[in-house]
Amino acid sequence: MFSIFPECDVTPYKASGPGGQHRNKAETAVRVKHRPTGIVRVGTQSRSQSANKLHALATIAEALRLMGARAAIATGATACVKCK
Repeated sequence: MFSIFPECDVTPYKASGPGGQHRNKAETAVRVKHRPTGIVRVGTQSRSQSANKLHALATIAEALRLMGARAAIATGATACVKCK
């Protein structure tokens, strides 16, 4: 997951909605964009900016894994040597 961090742009911002004064005045929400693919994920679940950043990076990593699996299925590649 951390290997994709250099390829990402991280933008903190102030989240809106319920949560009171802390949520409205602190930049705890994070928007992470993976530059090579254009995938954008947002982390707003926690009051911690670093936790939100980790959550957004994890969801980007999962999306990249899914994209890789779909590409492998589309090309007919198998991950299992025994399946050949």
